[in-house]
Amino acid sequence: MTTLALHLPQYRRRQGFGLLEVILVFALVIGAAAVVFAVFQSANASSEGSTVNDEISTVVASLRTSPWGMAHNYASMPTDALVTAHLAPPSMIQNGEAVTPYGPILVAPWYNDARQFDINFNHIPDMGGECSKVVASFGAMGFDDILVAGSGPSDTGGSVYTNGKLDMSKVAHWCSGLNTSDASVGMDLVGH
Repeated sequence: MTTLALHLPQYRRRQGFGLLEVILVFALVIGAAAVVFAVFQSANASSEGSTVNDEISTVVASLRTSPWGMAHNYASMPTDALVTAHLAPPSMIQNGEAVTPYGPILVAPWYNDARQFDINFNHIPDMGGECSKVVASFGAMGFDDILVAGSGPSDTGGSVYTNGKLDMSKVAHWCSGLNTSDASVGMDLVGH
């Protein structure tokens, strides 16, 4: 009986790690770091949204009980009334200016009707659902309208209300980031 023996070359494995293993380990480390960053970024954004919601609630209550709110006429209200008339809580005042965690905030008479006020602030991140969370929380506060637009001067925007109620499909559209020149949106809260 004849036996065939194949002489296949045998490769000895080198000691240590190969390039493929090193690349794989680096990819796993980078992936884990990205997940940790995303979790902390989301937690920070939720905290900012909650802070803004509390601050705006205080501002709205102050506006409605102010001399302009009691007279149902905001026409003579100055744009710096948050500071000069002490309508904003002291925690919002920095360097003589009212600010939110997102940046400066302005209050003015609504240009369509002086019986309504307009609270305006910009730079709400449109990533991670931050914009949608903030708009949804304001939707429960009973504003006459909420307008969302890009933070840039030429960005478009629109109302997120349909028949006086918050329309989440409009919120998703305007908070998508497709209508903005940067990664943030601005908001106008209109009330009386």
